[in-house]
Amino acid sequence: MEGFGQRLKESIKKSDFTQKELAKMINISEDSMSLYVKEKKFPDVQKVFAICNLLHIEPNYLIIGKNSDLTKEEEQLLRYYRNCTQDNQTIILNAAKGMQKEPESSKSLGSKIG
Repeated sequence: MEGFGQRLKESIKKSDFTQKELAKMINISEDSMSLYVKEKKFPDVQKVFAICNLLHIEPNYLIIGKNSDLTKEEEQLLRYYRNCTQDNQTIILNAAKGMQKEPESSKSLGSKIG
């Protein structure tokens, strides 16, 4: 069964970083990062969140191997969104609002009425 270390290793491989670079960015030694990957040592909560933020992964995935209830397509869309500039994220959000099946204002009206 895939554990924390394997998920970390695979996530690093999918990223633009090496283990050494990631270690430096979260202010730990290369040896500590290696121990995380080998599951001989585990990072504290702050380090887990820092790693997840840099690798664009969910903490649940890294810790227990499960993401939220998102589909693979939704996860992929979220990764693309997170890799965009702030301006492009705004464009994406505005475009998505215009593509909804039911506008948000209709949903909130319905919940206020019912």
